[in-house]
Amino acid sequence: MGRTYLLPLLLGLTACGQGLHPLPPLISQDSTAPVTSVEQLLRITVFDVGQGDAALIRAPNGASILIDGGPPGTGQDVILPYFVEHGIDRLDLSLASHYDLDHIGGLPEVFDGPDGIASTSDDLLPVACWDRGGAIPDDTAPVRVYADRRSPCHHEAAPGIQLPVAEGLTLTVLAVNGRFADGTMVPLDPADENAHSMAILLTYRQFTYLSLGDLPGGGGDPPYTAIDLETPLAALLGPVDLLYIAHHGSHTSTNQTLLDAASPGAAIISVGNANPYGHPHRAVLDRLAARGIPIYLTEGGDNTPPPGSVVSNGHIEITTDGRGVTTISGTQ
Repeated sequence: MGRTYLLPLLLGLTACGQGLHPLPPLISQDSTAPVTSVEQLLRITVFDVGQGDAALIRAPNGASILIDGGPPGTGQDVILPYFVEHGIDRLDLSLASHYDLDHIGGLPEVFDGPDGIASTSDDLLPVACWDRGGAIPDDTAPVRVYADRRSPCHHEAAPGIQLPVAEGLTLTVLAVNGRFADGTMVPLDPADENAHSMAILLTYRQFTYLSLGDLPGGGGDPPYTAIDLETPLAALLGPVDLLYIAHHGSHTSTNQTLLDAASPGAAIISVGNANPYGHPHRAVLDRLAARGIPIYLTEGGDNTPPPGSVVSNGHIEITTDGRGVTTISGTQ
């Protein structure tokens, strides 16, 4: 049964520090056409891709941006059917937070379009494909396919880059590869793919949405402990309206310093039922509950969420005009 929830907007905008580098718009000319006031809505769809991440942003001017693409199979089985159902026939930008397969496995399938064949008329290859750059450490076939498909549109992200998408709508890379928009640099283990994740801030008028990929915040249980990159990120943050929780709510995510700085109006967790990783971790759920932060999950995960949480068991739909009320819809 569908249920709609209203989320009051916070007034604070995120302060990104120094080192911001605005870029010219990278979307097609027709997607920048003026729109009427009744069309000034931003829509975000957090796809239910099981144990993975994928979110679609639809701007008021018609531009479409995909952040991650879920594991292999979800491009064809989940994302493209949604595109067809909602009449979405182009993809302007894609951003891959990092190179883990549960984040990029479905992207080549989306790029190849509904027929599943590259270089045909129904391809959805974006104007620009942003990711962390550098060598792709995983040599498995699906990751090689991503590296191949992104080639014509590839751009390497750097901290502080701003991508203007529509009037009042900007995506800012706050951190990537252990480097932050204020110039902070944290040395990383090259084998720690999660630590290379992009932190992306979306601002639309007064609405803010923070997406973190699998960015670690320290913690964990030996020998599976993580570097803390959320604390230096927190130094760049003010209150945000929605926080897309890092790493599916892993024990190594969502530390108290980040929560204190971001003070999110609501939290979203993309997670698979009965996953083998214990996501979302009890400690993360308890930290969110202690602050009274509403929690929305695509699936139930491996720990019972606090009372009042919404387990969608499907996509989570967010709509905002950027100035008044944001709605979050799911099924329960």
